[in-house]
Amino acid sequence: MSGAGAPQNLRPPFKKGQSGNPAGRPKGLLSMTTLLKKALNEKFTRKDPFTGKTETKDFSEWVNVGLLAKAMKGDVRAVEHIYERTDGKVTAEINVTTSNIEQRESLQKDLEKKIESMLRKEKKEKKK
Repeated sequence: MSGAGAPQNLRPPFKKGQSGNPAGRPKGLLSMTTLLKKALNEKFTRKDPFTGKTETKDFSEWVNVGLLAKAMKGDVRAVEHIYERTDGKVTAEINVTTSNIEQRESLQKDLEKKIESMLRKEKKEKKK
């Protein structure tokens, strides 16, 4: 008997205990995800663009500070990214163009309010 249902095709292709990829990733080697997570938790010191003070934070916190700073400067992609991470991805497409200045200004004001609220909350938490 031959073909896809033949008994010889139902057996595993390797002997018990034999690797299918002997030259593969060595045991104990950290994955890219693990390495990135470790890097995001590393602390370092730099000047905070909002407070002007030198502060020590996790790399992930500095990424968020940088994203907020870009959004405050009017970077529409940064604004979209923030909204997607906080409120979920918008299902309907929204075209924000320079010709639609009122809509853009409204979005920026909403973002500024959110950022100010986040900063106030962070200051309160630091005081505790």
